[in-house]
Amino acid sequence: MKSLNLSITKENMLMTIELINVIKLLKKNNINVLAFKGPTLAQIAYGNISLRQYSDLDILVNAQDISKAITILEKNNYRLEYQLEEYQKEKLKRSVHDIALYNKKNNIRLECHWTLTSGEFYINIQNLNLFNHPNYIIINNYKLPTLSNETLLVYLCIHGYKHMWERIEWLVDINKLYTNKNLNWKRIIQLSEQLKAKRILLSSLYLCDKLFNTELPKNIKEQIYSNYILNKLSNRILNKITKLYNQNRSYSHSKHLSIIQFYMLENMKSRFLYIITFFKPTEEDYKIFMIPKHLSFLYYFIRPINIFMKKIK
Repeated sequence: MKSLNLSITKENMLMTIELINVIKLLKKNNINVLAFKGPTLAQIAYGNISLRQYSDLDILVNAQDISKAITILEKNNYRLEYQLEEYQKEKLKRSVHDIALYNKKNNIRLECHWTLTSGEFYINIQNLNLFNHPNYIIINNYKLPTLSNETLLVYLCIHGYKHMWERIEWLVDINKLYTNKNLNWKRIIQLSEQLKAKRILLSSLYLCDKLFNTELPKNIKEQIYSNYILNKLSNRILNKITKLYNQNRSYSHSKHLSIIQFYMLENMKSRFLYIITFFKPTEEDYKIFMIPKHLSFLYYFIRPINIFMKKIK
């Protein structure tokens, strides 16, 4: 166990150094950039970069800077995870929210985001003014720009629900963030309402309360437990998590129609976008089938077939 902990600590330190180098590189080239998840989440929620394991790095840039950022990274030992045609890259900007690259020297994976989430869980970062009011944390004597604690909490809830909590440590992150930081709950509720994600926020806190006995503010707890539908949907997720945990199993939430996700969305526009995402091609679809640009419309038929094939495996 000691050797495993030392290995994780060493890997985390190497990845943190890499993150700092990437931030410095992009800022040097006049690109606004924020770091989130990974080392920054470990430092904010756990108080130490070595106390949470992470497998990749995540950065956020403005959508208009994404092509420039990728070009700069490619000139500095990074390669795209999937080699795509230019038209495919442009289409991806409208259907997903990040693109993955690998450092050719140390094989560290970097996800370059131009928004925090996409599709039915879309977060418009321009409306949030994230780059105008960043939070700063000091790691290795360097000030890393990142999300505010309140924005981070709401994002973690949305991200977890998008993937149907396939990793229980995502709930641990929320619990740790809540436990170790003084949060502005009025701001958190305002953010969740602005993003049409209040139901997702409250459900995530419900899961934390049930799993970790989290001491939530009284008014938040009242909002959670007075909502019958919210409780019913959340209990279905809780039962699934508990069953898998007791069986010492994990699962991967491949994209498929989920009644829980559908009803957790708060308006018909979001629910419509949820259905539409089943037809929007991703990097993986482009990798499996290379189609000329003039036949690219076929990807919209390939996408649902690919989802179906994943589900029946």
